[in-house]
Amino acid sequence: MRGRPRSVARASLLLLLALGLLLVPGPPTGARLARAEPRKRRGNGQGAVIRGGWDGISDALGAGKGPADGSDADYDDQDGGAGAGADDAQAGAGQGARRDQQQQQQQKGAAGSGGVNFLHHTAHHSGGPERCVVVLGTGRSGSTSLVDALNQMPHFFVRMEQEGAYWYLYLAWRLLGMAYSHSKDFASSVRRVEGSAGPTAAAHLSYRAAKGIYDNFAVRKKIPWFNDLHPVRMREAVRAFYTITYGYHGPGIVSGFKEVRFVRGRAFSSDSSTYKDFEDFIAFLRLLCADMKVLLNSRASASLEDNYKLESMLSRNGVLKTTSNETFLNDLTTTHQWFDRYAEEHPDHAFRVIMEDMFNPERNRTLVRDMLTFLGESPDTFRDVIFNRMPTWSEPESADGSGSSSRGSSSGSSSGSGSGSSSKSSKPKKPKYREPWQLRRAERRRVERRRRLLELTRWAAAMVDDEEQEDWEEEEEFQEDLGFGEGVGGVYNL
Repeated sequence: MRGRPRSVARASLLLLLALGLLLVPGPPTGARLARAEPRKRRGNGQGAVIRGGWDGISDALGAGKGPADGSDADYDDQDGGAGAGADDAQAGAGQGARRDQQQQQQQKGAAGSGGVNFLHHTAHHSGGPERCVVVLGTGRSGSTSLVDALNQMPHFFVRMEQEGAYWYLYLAWRLLGMAYSHSKDFASSVRRVEGSAGPTAAAHLSYRAAKGIYDNFAVRKKIPWFNDLHPVRMREAVRAFYTITYGYHGPGIVSGFKEVRFVRGRAFSSDSSTYKDFEDFIAFLRLLCADMKVLLNSRASASLEDNYKLESMLSRNGVLKTTSNETFLNDLTTTHQWFDRYAEEHPDHAFRVIMEDMFNPERNRTLVRDMLTFLGESPDTFRDVIFNRMPTWSEPESADGSGSSSRGSSSGSSSGSGSGSSSKSSKPKKPKYREPWQLRRAERRRVERRRRLLELTRWAAAMVDDEEQEDWEEEEEFQEDLGFGEGVGGVYNL
């Protein structure tokens, strides 16, 4: 009985000791240290977190000293900024990388169990199509037939026009790059990481590191341009967009698209665009996949006589509503010069395709062989690739859904049996040539006829309304003459 009180007292003492150990505060790290330690006041009244108060954040801080974002503020203690952690950032980057690697291994598969991974999965960014083709045409230059020739190979799937959507993606990509150039705080902070671990690692900081850079500057000054739109990640976003839209069939398929709007006078301004602008846009297109080939397609001549179909189409669609013939010719000539120059300067990924060569029996086979060789394909393997598989614009679709092409096909000359109808050549008749001013005059006349017809319709409707009103007034006078007064049923109220 005497030993029981001693055992109870010993157990109570051990319990108190354990509670005491649990209540003893650990080393002040993270946000707790930021709340516990005082902030040094600056000459401009703004505060900065004491160096060492951000556990794990110095991994992402670079070596740039002094105020960022163009601020003229003079900080007394530069050790409190991003530049003070330059030496620690080098070592911290390695520690952070090891810590992030451990977190990635521990959180592998955490998405299925509701866990949070602070790292980006770089495997998603490194994928995408290996090969792709972009066909840039001037319009009415055989670009559709050129794409069909490519798609005759079983592993090629090049799409048609997409309303110039990738031009707007190019503009968005440029604006994001401009926004990142204003974010000098973040750029200077990750510069040291880029030098030690590479730009890809700097572009995919953990959430803790990226948010920590923001918090480190947010308490010191206003940062209206802060963002982490790293150029490497923006390029990965562009490729991911293309992969989702066109390159989603896997690395073995050569994808792509064609467009006729990426020319001077449409996407590129007639007033201020230069060859450098065109070259920069092609550089953007080459980000879409690992191996991008560009086919530059047009007619042989940029004269108005050879491109009257293009001028007529653009006038009919309202594209040339405020454009003169002289401006149209200058834009088309400049586009031809850009195509020729770029293909000559970049033969490794650019190839010139002239429409007249596509449908010339003496030159089209040579063009096919040269084009397939340029694309990395064997001309002997794909000997059946032709440019005239599709019917022309003036040829109706046949009953079985396949148009009968007349440009080079000699199998459609058989006459119909039993019908009594003579066989006529399926070659489309070339429309009568009209000058551009004649086309515009005809369009103005059509507009004037539609306007007069609309006025006549309105006038006729007004006449009908007036006649109905006169009939009602005559009927009221007739009822008054018969002696019907108010409250008495009239002729129509029986």
